[in-house]
Amino acid sequence: MVCYCSRSRGFRSVDLSDSGVEELAVGVFDGRQMAYLEEVNMSSNNLTEISNATFVDLATLTSLNLSHNAIRYVAPHAFANADSRYT
Repeated sequence: MVCYCSRSRGFRSVDLSDSGVEELAVGVFDGRQMAYLEEVNMSSNNLTEISNATFVDLATLTSLNLSHNAIRYVAPHAFANADSRYT
């Protein structure tokens, strides 16, 4: 399963934990489209890598849970324009 989350400016939280997600589409979490996103829970899925620009301009993001995945690779620019408190 590939995650292509619906883009909505009103989302504050996305919980796709234990959903069988294997891949995240590039730009799937884009702060220009999800301006109020604060929490993302992608725990307990089948993710093995995080591609460049998967998480973009997420100024309001305070919680990202990627635990219990088999992530082996995080691309250098997976978190494009990330706030310095997360780098």
